[in-house]
Amino acid sequence: MSGIENELGPLGAVLHQAEGLRLVIKDREHRYLHVNEGWMESVGRSEPAEVLGKTVFDLFPLWRARRYYEEEVTVMEEERTIDTFEELNLVEGGRKQMWRSLKAPRRDSSGQVTGMIIVGMLIDPDLLRQRLTDRRPSLVEWMERHACDTLTMEEMAAELKMSRRKLERYFRDNTGMSPGQYRLRCRLMRAKELLRHSEKSLITIANDCGFHDQSHFTKVFKEQVGEPPGQWRGAKKSGPETAFGKS
Repeated sequence: MSGIENELGPLGAVLHQAEGLRLVIKDREHRYLHVNEGWMESVGRSEPAEVLGKTVFDLFPLWRARRYYEEEVTVMEEERTIDTFEELNLVEGGRKQMWRSLKAPRRDSSGQVTGMIIVGMLIDPDLLRQRLTDRRPSLVEWMERHACDTLTMEEMAAELKMSRRKLERYFRDNTGMSPGQYRLRCRLMRAKELLRHSEKSLITIANDCGFHDQSHFTKVFKEQVGEPPGQWRGAKKSGPETAFGKS
């Protein structure tokens, strides 16, 4: 019997097969030590051997793995509990599942953090439908928060659990722009904030705002704003700014 099985005791078998429950245990090196059937189903895995000993970087796309890893650092390094985490998953047959999870440090008998425990509960399908309806207006806010991330449109659509076609239609209906155009608007607004209020170099601002390089940033900024970013910064413009056109 493994150490995890000893730790869970007789309850382990119940938790492993419990419907509507996800259970994950990880070590300090961020490796999976234990996963139950509910978790495997929610991420499209069939056997624990597919994931045990691996990390999120072995199992998920890089952009998603980074987010998970940051949460793991918060739990294990900062010794904080995250109890409001919600995540939407697509499972077999294209069904949607919403999970509410608690992520907490796992400690040994001396109180030292040895890893983390994740416990997730499946949200009622009727409530999920209401959540999905309520979250549509928040997609624009999501784009504003993540505009500077270097995600492709396909990755954005996957993160939002939508097809790219639906994502395009949603943004055109609600903003009059394509997702790409709205993201560029947000990036330029962020770039203007940094140009006005920081001493960061143009190459750093370009990287921070999701542009390929300084040359690309300068070209796009000049096309949309009317002058290069260095010249715009030098003019010390004041007052409210928009991403398009001069104020």
